[in-house]
Amino acid sequence: NGTTATGAASVTILGADASGTEAGSTHALDGNLTIRNRGATAGGTNRAGAACTAAPLARIRSGDRRCLLKAATPDPDALTRMLTRLKLTAIRDQLDSLLDTATRRKLTLLDTMKLLCEAEVARKDERRIQMASSIAKFPFVRTLDGFEFAAQPSLDVKLVRELATCRWVGNGDTLLLLGPPGVGKTHLSVALGREAIQHGFSTLFT
Repeated sequence: NGTTATGAASVTILGADASGTEAGSTHALDGNLTIRNRGATAGGTNRAGAACTAAPLARIRSGDRRCLLKAATPDPDALTRMLTRLKLTAIRDQLDSLLDTATRRKLTLLDTMKLLCEAEVARKDERRIQMASSIAKFPFVRTLDGFEFAAQPSLDVKLVRELATCRWVGNGDTLLLLGPPGVGKTHLSVALGREAIQHGFSTLFT
C-alpha cells in the first residue's frame, strides 16, 4: 500500500478504500512507530472524511475502509529451534537457570558466554563418557578412590596415581598387572580403564 514504517517494531498494513485507491492517513503507535500512507490530508483524515486513529487493536474500521494492523512480535521458540539445530542441548535445556546465574553473579557478556559453553561442554563430556563406558563393557564400576590401598601396602600409590594420568597410553606403553587372586587386579584394571575414558581414550575390557 505504499507505506513506510519507522520505529522499533514492524507493522503490516492491509487494506484500501472502496475505490481501490490508497488510503491517506497517519497512525502513531506508542509514540515510537509511525506508519505513513501516501495521500494523507490535513488533520489526519482519509478521503472518506473519517479519521483513523491509533488503537491497541488489530483491526481499525473507518467508513468503508478497513486497516488491518499486525504487529510482528519476536518468535519465542526461534532460539530454542536454533539451539536444537546446533545440537547445543545443554544450553537449550538450562538456558533460564544459566541466565539467572549470570544475572545473580553480575557476569559480563563474555563471562556469560563462557558459562553457557561450560555447561554445554560438561553435557557432551558426560554423554561421551557414558557411551564409551558402555562400549568398554566393564563388568562393574570401580574407581581408584574406592580402592583400599591400605590393604595392599606393597603397592606404590604414587605410581598408580601416575598411571591414572594415562600418559603411558599416549606414549604407547603396555601395562601388565600381576599378582595372586583377590589382591585387586581387576579393580585396578577397571578403574584405570575409566580414567582412560575420562582422558578421551577408547577402552575395551576383555
